[in-house]
Amino acid sequence: MPNQTDDRACRAMWTIARRPPAAGIAGALLGLTLSFPAIATDTAPVSRIEEAHACIQVGLAVAGDQALDLGKPLSAQYRVGARLSGQACDDVRSHTLSASKAPPVIAALRHLGSQLESGDPAAIELAECAARGGSITFADKEPQVSETGLQIWLLACGEERQVLATLDKSKEAPTVATLQLIPAQTPEAVAEELVADTLAPPFWKPDDLKIDAALSREAEDGKADDDEIKLRVEAGWERGANVTLFTLDNEYETRDGEILSREVASRLRWIRDFQPGWFVMAEGYAERDLFEFEDVDYDYLLLQAAAGGGYRWRWSDRGMLRVAVLWNEFDVSLVDLDADERVNAPSIYLASEWQLSTRLSAKGWGEFYYWETGDVGSDIDAELHYELTRHLGFGLRWTYTRDAASLNRTNEEEARLYLRYRF
Repeated sequence: MPNQTDDRACRAMWTIARRPPAAGIAGALLGLTLSFPAIATDTAPVSRIEEAHACIQVGLAVAGDQALDLGKPLSAQYRVGARLSGQACDDVRSHTLSASKAPPVIAALRHLGSQLESGDPAAIELAECAARGGSITFADKEPQVSETGLQIWLLACGEERQVLATLDKSKEAPTVATLQLIPAQTPEAVAEELVADTLAPPFWKPDDLKIDAALSREAEDGKADDDEIKLRVEAGWERGANVTLFTLDNEYETRDGEILSREVASRLRWIRDFQPGWFVMAEGYAERDLFEFEDVDYDYLLLQAAAGGGYRWRWSDRGMLRVAVLWNEFDVSLVDLDADERVNAPSIYLASEWQLSTRLSAKGWGEFYYWETGDVGSDIDAELHYELTRHLGFGLRWTYTRDAASLNRTNEEEARLYLRYRF
């Protein structure tokens, strides 16, 4: 932890950063001379402070050419490095920061370092890296400081982590009010209440985009007679309290050269969260496929619309459960026969996500329909996924349907290995 000398140095830096130009060149030089042992021109270090979790070098930033000109305004400039793993300061990556940005970043590193030392669960992913003797330093991206807080990027054992913090500036030196570590699985996610809107991605750009592929082949007497390819595209957007999820499934199956199925299904789900855990949601689903009846294939289109609300339990950043009650409207059209049928039914919606370790995750959702006939339909989709790298992973997906809202998958159970690429 920093000693009193380091605290006085940080308060001096913050005071200099807030001092208006009208205070004069003499006041700036005097403040720097009292705070640090020496002054050099341009960006040469005036003082080097080595804290438990930060390496700080202070110099003068001179407007114009490199020569020290007392007729031009002077300001302090800092090079700050994160050494949360205890590395030597000469070995850590540092960033050049202005006098206004350096103190908040230093305060965030101090706070994060104290979390690591105390075993705070919020920093468990960094603690796992430190326990293996790995390095935790700044990533290439420079820290971003706004009116409401700051955003920094760390490299922990080669994996990028994003840290969001809000600051308490009511004291003479800034301190961290709250600090949040963003998992590597969502590196693009930005908490709008913690950072400036300029840091948020464009509204059309997904925060998470991935493609899954699964291939199966059945052969008899050494001759392939049944091939099946399944592709899934998933995209997710998080904008404040709004979460939007899109899924597109495409299935292509042949047997002895004959097409058996060409299912295309898409689902769009929108969720808005409220405090403390209530939420409302709406979803739309479309399915186009062939189904066989008395040896005749019929082309059909199924449309579904649902809306409702429920409650969300979040035990930590690693676990979440949603439960909702929905009302569903269905429209089924037999394209070749120009026939149409409409039904409706209530349902219970369940969804859960768990981050089991840094690389292993599990999630799933299920919907249970209560039909007018008294039957209960089930539609369940669950997966266990392992990240090999930042972009490549694989997993096991299990689907189960019974009396579900589908003509082709009314009663089906399937387990399938897939390969995933994340953009």
